[in-house]
Amino acid sequence: MLYRVINLLFDIIRYAIIAEAILSFLPMGTLREIRSFLNAFTEPILSPFRRIQERFSSGMMIDFSPLLALLALSFLEGLIFQLL
Repeated sequence: MLYRVINLLFDIIRYAIIAEAILSFLPMGTLREIRSFLNAFTEPILSPFRRIQERFSSGMMIDFSPLLALLALSFLEGLIFQLL
């Protein structure tokens, strides 16, 4: 039961990050309420990875923070499941 809850939590976070990454390609006014909710939910997760990316490759036009966050989440999820 605990495994399912943890897995569901990580899935929700993953889908929110993916949805925000996809919506970032749309014009800013499009789906404003959804984008604002997703941003409030995912920004605490993505901002550390944006700072890391900025430190190593400032001025890069592609934001790799969603990819880095997804990799970190997968690692963290595996680590948690190993400890359970």
